[in-house]
Amino acid sequence: MKHKPRLRLVLASHDIVVPALAVSLALFIWITNERLGRIAVRQRYDSSTPTTVSELSEHQRLWVQHKIRDYKYTIQLFSTLMVVGAVIEVHKGKPSQIIVVDDAIDPKMFSDFSTVDKLFQRVRDSIDAKTHGKTSVVSAHYDETFGFPTYIRVVEEAKASDALYSVSIKHLKILKMTLSEKSNTKLAPL
Repeated sequence: MKHKPRLRLVLASHDIVVPALAVSLALFIWITNERLGRIAVRQRYDSSTPTTVSELSEHQRLWVQHKIRDYKYTIQLFSTLMVVGAVIEVHKGKPSQIIVVDDAIDPKMFSDFSTVDKLFQRVRDSIDAKTHGKTSVVSAHYDETFGFPTYIRVVEEAKASDALYSVSIKHLKILKMTLSEKSNTKLAPL
């Protein structure tokens, strides 16, 4: 009698024995959905028009006007080789903590993206590189309220179909606001 391969799973204190094929199929579906989700996000942003210096300056001015110095956000870096993520916390305008999703990733990998000011600088540097013919496309999306970049994409000149890198910024949470900022914030009526 031939035995089918089985895997033992422990889920929230329940010990379950299931066929290995079912686990493989479930993992395949989950991985496929994850990849399709990333592809959909990339396609939504990749169809955008290139970013201009005036657009960058307008959003950076909006960010500076809010005087936000204490915040945290989630960041994902996409490249042709990998996708990595972290939560970055900033106090008094300087990175205080970088928590990576994968222990195998060095937190220093996120040092160029560790504050909103550095994100603006990356966009500016990429626009400058485009001016000098080193990149073909620089596109960025910005938060309409606070101005910080929510997505950055840079494409190499030689490989217009492959992004050199893309950065997604989500869940920016203001940890502390200045007294002047609190007085300028409009609350929605109940």
